[in-house]
Amino acid sequence: MPAAWIIVIVVLWVAVLALAVVVLGVLRQVSAALDRAAAHSGPIAPWQQGPRVGDLVPHFTGRDMAGKVVDDRGLRGQPALLVFLREGCGPCHRLAQEMSANDLSAISDKLIIVTNATNPGELDVPEGLRVVSESDNEVSTPLAVQATPFAIALDEGGFVRAANVPNTLAELRSLAAVVSSAVADAAG
Repeated sequence: MPAAWIIVIVVLWVAVLALAVVVLGVLRQVSAALDRAAAHSGPIAPWQQGPRVGDLVPHFTGRDMAGKVVDDRGLRGQPALLVFLREGCGPCHRLAQEMSANDLSAISDKLIIVTNATNPGELDVPEGLRVVSESDNEVSTPLAVQATPFAIALDEGGFVRAANVPNTLAELRSLAAVVSSAVADAAG
């Protein structure tokens, strides 16, 4: 084999080894960054967030766009579906658009939208719904909502009947049906 081929093969092997060292270094940095992020904010897994089903909803207090207090005690006596949407969240925006494009009369009395948007129109939240605009996560933090969209269905006693990520209006309606059936069961 000519000497030139041996030199090319050696140079290629050195290049491959150098590239492997660079890739491993980058992976170490990414791994360290992910570890720091997880330590700071904790893991965000939809099944690990929100209050546990069957528990009494934790105490929270917020204000709706009309300035009225919305809190856990004020919601007792009626079923409620708290829907958490965030500005800048693509799935939240799509869900709000789907809500705006459809008739929500069957569930609108139960819906309370909780958002960080100061103007619910920025998210395309349907008019006529009760909207809590939280500036300091005063509702989402006590309820352990870390990622959006997220919904928590409460029965009339303030107990959590369902908590899930609703990506579509159909999923939101099924969560509303959970609290409606709980009310029907309690009445019957």
